[in-house]
Amino acid sequence: MVNIAKDAPGYSLVKTGTSNYTFSIDLTLALPNTPVVLQANTVYWLVFAAKTNLTAYTATTRFNHFAGPVVGNTAKLVDPSNAFNAGATNCTSLVTLTNTPALGGLAFSIEGTTLGVDEVAGAKQVTIYPNPVKDIATISNEGNKQLNFVSISDLNGKTVKSMKLNGETTEQVNISDLSAGVYMMNISSDQGSVTKKIIKN
Repeated sequence: MVNIAKDAPGYSLVKTGTSNYTFSIDLTLALPNTPVVLQANTVYWLVFAAKTNLTAYTATTRFNHFAGPVVGNTAKLVDPSNAFNAGATNCTSLVTLTNTPALGGLAFSIEGTTLGVDEVAGAKQVTIYPNPVKDIATISNEGNKQLNFVSISDLNGKTVKSMKLNGETTEQVNISDLSAGVYMMNISSDQGSVTKKIIKN
């Protein structure tokens, strides 16, 4: 279990609509001394619980999640103290609880790397700043490799922007046209490609 306070390193909360927010937790920053390693061919459950000072869980005050694509097992709710009064004190299918097939998947995503040690070291040489970014993101390759192409995707995997770069070791990308939120930026250089998370304010 990872217990993250709102001001902790690696935690961000970005308002992406009138009453919509995107939570993001960078475990490498939040747990610098405890790397998270997931084994191949193993099923994991991602469990998220917001800690709030709410005294009521009505539709107008509670946190709700967004639906997402079903990948593998369907989403479940576990509510040990039965705060929602739904009887889901053990893991219970959200589709069964709500009779809403769209809630079989939730809008969570996990990004990481499955690269070898040399490739990971190369990936760490690519930095993006500032991050969070308002308008212009600067990409720098400390390994002095030419940057060739960049594509930006939302957390559903949809490409929202792509552009050919000038082959320099430092490039600027204008993202002022993107909505506030969390995106994945895939950067190609003459040493390969790397994907980095960016936060647009």
